[in-house]
Amino acid sequence: MVNILSIDVEDSIQAPSRELPPGDMAGLDIPDVERTVSLLLDLFAGHKATATFFVSGIVAEAAPHIVKKIQNRGHEIASHGYSHTPVYRRSQAEFEEDLIKSLNILKTITGRMPVGYRAPFWSITRASLWALPVLQKHGIRYDSSIYPTSNYLYGVPDAPREPYTVPGTGLTEFPGSTIRVCGMNVPFGGGAYLRGLPFCLTRSFMRDINKRGKPCMFYFHPHELSVRPYPLPAWHRENIILSFGRKRLHRKIAALLSCGEFVSFSQYLDAAGPGGH
Repeated sequence: MVNILSIDVEDSIQAPSRELPPGDMAGLDIPDVERTVSLLLDLFAGHKATATFFVSGIVAEAAPHIVKKIQNRGHEIASHGYSHTPVYRRSQAEFEEDLIKSLNILKTITGRMPVGYRAPFWSITRASLWALPVLQKHGIRYDSSIYPTSNYLYGVPDAPREPYTVPGTGLTEFPGSTIRVCGMNVPFGGGAYLRGLPFCLTRSFMRDINKRGKPCMFYFHPHELSVRPYPLPAWHRENIILSFGRKRLHRKIAALLSCGEFVSFSQYLDAAGPGGH
């Protein structure tokens, strides 16, 4: 069974409580981003895996060579917005401006208009569903911004758990992967969920979903492979969440990639054909 692999390319300073002002690149640690992206690229090459890299526009603008490196290694480039601000903190006009800016930056670097989008912090929630028609308007083919769970930053708990076509649009939505436990959707496909769970459970959850003929979608952040401390106080909730299990992640990704075939979103959609998920 084919599963989907994705990377959110951003700097660790772009945490929810430390948003960068528009156009402010001074705080970005581009060498660390490049080093950790390279770690992932080498890991994927060793397992013949292809991924979608959702690149933050501010990082792409500061380091276009990283975007070109990803593209030259055969992976898909998609949009992660420009400034990494949650969608629900923006007006529709602000969101559209941010989206257009990110798309144009990535097109200039790659020569191709991105067809995929992931909101910062999975921030398309009930309060920001208006963003989906905006994405379609600007040529986005698929979105992966809705997590069918409940989290202090995001979540639409009763959203579909498997890929689906968004009503009223041609968009395919790829939700964050969850398993149903005691009537609740429990995430396992990335972030602290993946870092914290024993790998045997992650593998078991993936196989359970694959047995139903559906793909799992896994996601990582390059900074999760960094040895650099996060720029937050040690006691801060986000520092604890971001740091937990980080030392074991490289090994977990390698074990995961050994469990099957992993492709980008566009590869999966192309293989599924019209209307296929």
